[in-house]
Formats: sequence, C-alpha cells, structure tokens
Amino acid sequence: MLISVFLFSLVVIMLMGSFSSFFSSYINSKRNQNDIENAQYVMGTMVKTIRTSRIIGDIGDITGFPLNIYDFSQLKCIQYDYDSVSKNIMYGEGLPADINAPDPESCNFEDIRDNNMNLLTYDGNIAEASISAVPSRGLKYGKVTIFFSIQSKGATSPVPIQMSTSLRSRANCIEGGKLSFVDASGNPIEKPISGSSYAINTFTEVGESWPMVNCSGVDFEYLVVGGGGGGGYGGGGGGGAGGLLTGTKKLPTGYILVKVGNGGEGGNEDRANGANGEDSLLDTIVAYGGGGGGGVNSAGSDGGSGGGAGCNSTSPGEVYEGYESQGNNGGEGGSSDPGVTGGGGGGAEEAGNDGDAEDRGFGGDGILSKISGYEITYAGGGGGADCTESDDIAEGGEGGGGDGQNNPGGSGGNNPEPGMPNTGGGGGGAADQGGEKVPGATGGSGIVMIKYPYFEYEE
Repeated sequence: MLISVFLFSLVVIMLMGSFSSFFSSYINSKRNQNDIENAQYVMGTMVKTIRTSRIIGDIGDITGFPLNIYDFSQLKCIQYDYDSVSKNIMYGEGLPADINAPDPESCNFEDIRDNNMNLLTYDGNIAEASISAVPSRGLKYGKVTIFFSIQSKGATSPVPIQMSTSLRSRANCIEGGKLSFVDASGNPIEKPISGSSYAINTFTEVGESWPMVNCSGVDFEYLVVGGGGGGGYGGGGGGGAGGLLTGTKKLPTGYILVKVGNGGEGGNEDRANGANGEDSLLDTIVAYGGGGGGGVNSAGSDGGSGGGAGCNSTSPGEVYEGYESQGNNGGEGGSSDPGVTGGGGGGAEEAGNDGDAEDRGFGGDGILSKISGYEITYAGGGGGADCTESDDIAEGGEGGGGDGQNNPGGSGGNNPEPGMPNTGGGGGGAADQGGEKVPGATGGSGIVMIKYPYFEYEE
C-alpha cells in the first residue's frame, strides 16, 4: 500500500513538474511573441514615417543611430536614436525655424536631442539596434534599413528582426529655388516624364543661398545674370545691364553657393552716378553687376555691361576688361543740341546708343533665352535722360531696361523707369528738371537658372 502511494505521489510530482515546465515555456513563448510583435509595430511606425521623409545631414551613407529626418507629410523635424543603457528606442520631434516657409536644413536636432526625446519602446528588451541609410541622390531614391535584436525575458537567445523602406521623397539633382519642368522640345509642362523631360531650378530671391547638388557627372545648363546698374541723376545716363552668362557646367556634389545680385540704386543729389548692380554667382561662375549710369557731366561706370555717360560726357562705362563676353559698353552722353540725352546703358546683345539727337540714348538690347521654356529677354540697358527740354523718351533696351526720363518744358515728364526685377535690366536716367529732382531709377535684380535632364529611378 505504501509503495502504491509513493508511486502515485511520484507520478503526480512528475506530472506537475512537466506541467509547470510546459506552462513556463508557454508563458515565455507568449512573452517572446508579444515582444517581437511590439517591436515590429514600432519598426513599422518608424518605416511609415521615414518613407515620406528626407534624411538630413551629410550626403554620404549613414550607419548607426541617430537618424535625423524631415517628414514632409507632417512638416516636422524628427530624430530616432537607440539608448544602449535602457535598451529602448528614443524618438523626438520639432519644427523647422520658419513654419511658414519650412526649410528642412533649418531643423535644430541638437535642441530636439537635448529637450524633446521620449521613449518609443518601454520594455528594455532591444538588446541591439542598428540602422543603415542611403540618402536620395538625384536620380535614385534613398533606402533605409532598420535592425533590432529582441532579447525577451526567459528567452535563451535573441530574435533578429529587420525592415527596409525606400524614400518616396526623392531628392532632385538640385534642391533649392523654384522647380519647374519642360519637355524634350523645351515646352513647359507640369508633370515630367522620366528620360524625356528637363528639370529647371530658378533662383530669384536676392541674396545668397546654398542649394544641395545630389547628381554627379551631369552637364548642367545655366543662365546667370547680374543685377542691373542704377540710372544717373540730374541729366544721367542709363544703367548698364547686369552681365549675362550661359553655358554648361558639371557642378560638384554637396552644397554650392548661389547668389542673386540686387540692382544698383539710382543716382541722387549726394551721388550723381547710379550705383553698380551686384554680382550674381553660380558656384565659380560670376556674372558681374551692370555699371551705374553717369550723372550730368560724369562718365558711366564699368561693369557687366557699361553704364551710359551723363549729359555732356563722352566717356561711357565699359565692360570689365577680360569679361567682354558678358555684355557691351554704354553710350556717350549728348550735349546742348535739342533732343539729346544721356548715353544708353549697354545690354547683353548690343551697346547702348549715344545720346545725340539722331540716335538718342536708347539702352542696348539684351539676349533672348528659352531655358525656362518661355522666350524671355534678359539684360537690357537703361535709357538715358533728356539733356534739354524734350518730350521724347529714350527707351530702355529690350530685356528689362528702364526708360529714361524726358523733360518737356524743363519741368520733368515721366519718371525714370527701374529695371525689371530678375532680368538684370539697367535703370533709366533722371533728367535735370526744374524744382525737386527725382533720383535715377534702380536697376533690376539678377537671376540664376539651372537646367538638367529629369529621370526617375526605378527599383
């Protein structure tokens, strides 16, 4: 009897041990499965956000955390990181510097890291985590791969999981300016077709910017126009057009300098000559600002195109020596004959007219360009001001040059016209009118345009 009881007890104990072991294995397996599912959910959330984002930082491949991105779907700056102490994934977000005109490069990831990081996982079971990222580069979409090694409590070995995603936000060859497209024949289109269209980045805002170039080995077509010179004062010459350059160039990858030159101010009672326009730049390419128109009795200033001489001066501004391909000289100023004017500012296509009664001081015409898909003329010289008391107007050159001021009866007529913005046109000269004199007109700002073949990368 005792032996039977002993054997029964032994069987019960063995069954209880087996059940306990089975139950413990079940609990561990269930915990492990939950941990993997939770990690996969977190990984999927990261992938969903990364897919509509751009990687911020160096243009080289990225290995390891942190990962800094700008999510275009949320207009937010986001940082992911791995905390090797707590074994968790961290997440933080912030806004770009200007939320009305968000610039991904203005994200402050140091501030996010110091002040806005939170746990994305809480269980502390991510034994290892890594990330590899290839940023979008021009013709190719980027790709991000995330790896976790999950070590659940009670598990004998970690379980690896991995997810990859391509970036839907493909970087253009050049990131910056206003993007537009033309077809193979150069006609404007809204939706480009890979392999038979061209992308155009246009920079019109005065000042410096640092766009990113993502493509290597591409022949970029360009148009660079400097700011136009200001018109002269008190019987002034027209401002010279900004220098104009076209051609093709291979640009280095990374950030490059682009500068759009402002137009020069017109002459006034304190400074009779108009000011030169500012230079425009594309990497190492420099289109010089146009020369200011001369004030009365004063020579025009040299520049990308020369400023016209003021009334009674036969010394127009010239193109800077060695850069004659950028523009033309200004015209000479007229003297006392009826109907004469200050000299016209030089244009990219032709010199400014002399201000004699026969030619009058019309500004020199600029050059027609189709780089944008539209026929637009750039870099026309400004017209000279009337030197006597004529109601005739010396017109600015085609390509944004401003008209000079006429002076019927010696009391002034039309105001001198400024150069048209983003053409590099020279400003019109101001007349020696009676009463309160007006200043010469301001030159037009310049422009930078870059055109290149458009392709989409197929995975």
